[in-house]
Amino acid sequence: MNPTRYDIIVSEPSHPWVPALRTFSRASFFQLGRERLNDDGIFVQWLQIYQLSTDSLRSILATFHEAFPYVQVFRVQGA
Repeated sequence: MNPTRYDIIVSEPSHPWVPALRTFSRASFFQLGRERLNDDGIFVQWLQIYQLSTDSLRSILATFHEAFPYVQVFRVQGA
């Protein structure tokens, strides 16, 4: 396994409802990200909420929170 650790990891998968991309919203993916961060590292997860149900969004955020105990969520709306 690659022992490289990072200060920041930015994940920007396209659409979480696409079957091939669901891996990027699973606990194993977030846990791998946590394991690859330095102790004071930051993991940034961008989510496309277009066509994402509220239940799916909540599920992804809960799964993310299992791997990362300190979470901040920002919503940016277009002009």
